[in-house]
Amino acid sequence: MSEETGSSNENAELKAIIEAALFAADGPLTVRELNKLFPVDAQPDTGDIEQSLQSLVDDYAERAVELTKVGKAYRFQTKERYAPW
Repeated sequence: MSEETGSSNENAELKAIIEAALFAADGPLTVRELNKLFPVDAQPDTGDIEQSLQSLVDDYAERAVELTKVGKAYRFQTKERYAPW
């Protein structure tokens, strides 16, 4: 496996972990709180977390649910246009 493929798989795994954590959380999570989900010796770089968050924003752009930044934290929510349902 090439280094680029390994990095791509790690990024996909990080993105999936962040997505799951945000869906399971009781409220919005900051980048720092997301980082603390990982063991100290395996914490991703802040930039990698931010990149995964932006990728999730892009992934959900055309869906009824969106990833939104609230202050310094992130949460999934229903898009306003679908709130009546």
